[in-house]
Amino acid sequence: MKDDALGKAEELLDKIGDSLDDLDFEGLSDSIRESVDYIRREAEKGYRDLIMTPSKEQIKYSKYYETPYERYKASEKRRQEEKSRKGAVKKEEIKPVFLNVPGRIRGAVETGFGVAGLVFFGGLSLITGIPALAGLVSAVTAGILGVSLPFTALFGGLFGHGRFLSRRADRYSDYYKAFQGKSYIMISDLAEMTGQSEKQIKKDIRTLLDQGAIPQMTMDEKETCLLFSDEARKQYSDAEEARIRRELEELKKQEEQKELERKKQQGTKAEKEWIHFSEEMNSFFDELQLRKQEIDAPDLRQHMDEVEVLLRQIYDCIEDHPEMISGTGHLVSYYLPCMKKLLVTYEDLEEQPIQGDNIVRTKKEIEESFVTIIAALNNMYDELFRNVSMDISSDIQVMNAMLAQDGWNNDIRSR
Repeated sequence: MKDDALGKAEELLDKIGDSLDDLDFEGLSDSIRESVDYIRREAEKGYRDLIMTPSKEQIKYSKYYETPYERYKASEKRRQEEKSRKGAVKKEEIKPVFLNVPGRIRGAVETGFGVAGLVFFGGLSLITGIPALAGLVSAVTAGILGVSLPFTALFGGLFGHGRFLSRRADRYSDYYKAFQGKSYIMISDLAEMTGQSEKQIKKDIRTLLDQGAIPQMTMDEKETCLLFSDEARKQYSDAEEARIRRELEELKKQEEQKELERKKQQGTKAEKEWIHFSEEMNSFFDELQLRKQEIDAPDLRQHMDEVEVLLRQIYDCIEDHPEMISGTGHLVSYYLPCMKKLLVTYEDLEEQPIQGDNIVRTKKEIEESFVTIIAALNNMYDELFRNVSMDISSDIQVMNAMLAQDGWNNDIRSR
């Protein structure tokens, strides 16, 4: 079969050569056509043989001869298996996409028409304008100038607008390059990357947003940041909410501080007493937390925890019933400073390198004094609630008296 093909090829080459020698171009054309037909037939025959008679290699690697759809399904299956094996899906790269670059084509067209119009009508105006300047004005010259000058101005404006659109499209392209791979970008960073002013960038971005040129893009309310993904927008929204909360909390603290200062200066006696009580108690709570971190003795640390619990209960009670602040006696003026001094002394004694008998005895006395303090605070807390109970009993008695006066108490008892 190979010899037949070679023989046929030699025969065709001889025919072509004879035609060239005889300058028989018609015969040359027929020989070339016959050669092309022969090559096509042989190629088709070879392709059919390849399809109908697969080789061992084709059978061995038959997956390469699957249909495109079958190859796609197999590839998709392998990709899903790879994702499952890794246990996570890789995030797709963020690619902001221009639906179109506004003004690029229109700018080029307007610039081209503007140049052509300026060349024609501007040249015509120049040719007819020179004689006019020399005083040689005729009806024809005046008519030509009357037409050419307005068209020159028109095409000049068209050229200027086209250049404006083209320059703006170039800026858009610079922005687009800076956007790639980013979920957000600050306007200040974009200005630094492109060399444009922030004012110009904001103006261009507003135009892009109005035209919907980049559907993924949004700009924050303060016009400081461009966002390109839902995740970035959510993060920005969360950050803004957190910032607003912080600012509101700060404003609230400032208002509370102003109100506190006002009460210190202009408040009633009861308000001033409560402010002093609250400040001293909170200061002692801070001191107590500090000493807990420095003192190692487990028994004293437990006593400190009990003291803190009782003091906070007393604090809450006074906060709800400020009129009972006198029931705390010398708690703020004497007991709190005394406890602070005892704790500082105990901490200093613990730090001594040699724990002699006097140091050990003094530490023991301080621990025992806190047992006494805890018992006293318990009594104080109970006494505060005894006063509350007395007030409640008085209210109940008054209510019963009112019910009896209105004639309702007997009816209730009889049921």
